[in-house]
Amino acid sequence: MSSFREGERVDATRPDSGIRRGEQIDANRAAEQRIFECEHADDRVAEAEFVSRSAEILQEWEEKPADRVEMMKEIGAGVRKAHHVDRMPTLTPVPGLLEDKSEHGETTSNGQAIRVEASYFQEPDPQDALETTLHENRHVEQIEEKKKFEDGRLDEVNAERAKVIKWGLDHYASRNPDEAEKAKKIVDDDDAEPFAIEMSARILEKKAELEGRAGEFGGPAGGEVTSPADDAARQRLASEGEGA
Repeated sequence: MSSFREGERVDATRPDSGIRRGEQIDANRAAEQRIFECEHADDRVAEAEFVSRSAEILQEWEEKPADRVEMMKEIGAGVRKAHHVDRMPTLTPVPGLLEDKSEHGETTSNGQAIRVEASYFQEPDPQDALETTLHENRHVEQIEEKKKFEDGRLDEVNAERAKVIKWGLDHYASRNPDEAEKAKKIVDDDDAEPFAIEMSARILEKKAELEGRAGEFGGPAGGEVTSPADDAARQRLASEGEGA
């Protein structure tokens, strides 16, 4: 039986947990740390599409601060879609999580609500908000995997992984300190944190690539990405318009 009560947080990503906010982290190193692969780990096409779309979304981070929460909601929905997660949790910025609780984010035990440190949406760099959003959405995926395993829907999960994740979630709030430490290692250190770090690094690298291409092809950095083919098409349309 789960040791969580309804509405109790599953995770609190802590400053001393291994994720260093603002640190530049090698995505390859993070990938090596993610020892538990989910059942959709081989669906690289969907994951690559998610990375590209997220990078496009974040190109407007600096220019549209009022839309940053919606950006993270869209990115959260995108990673859940790529990993076939049905739950649709709310995402709410909460002031004081970091200062008062030493937490970056929280996820409820039913996977229906995510809370993220509000100050991250005021930062010029999206990394903190992005890593926390991805981390918490990984917990939503874990919760869904656990439920599918318990329901016997073994064709929808990596059964070996789901069994381990289930144990971790069931013992996350254990009163036995050794069990709680082991559970947090399974749920956070070996899965959610390296997943968030790896995916965030890939998205931010793609964002930088898009902005670099924009500058290379004459577009504004962080603005619309164009290519020589795009420019040729525009010139052709312009010449056709002049000849009409």
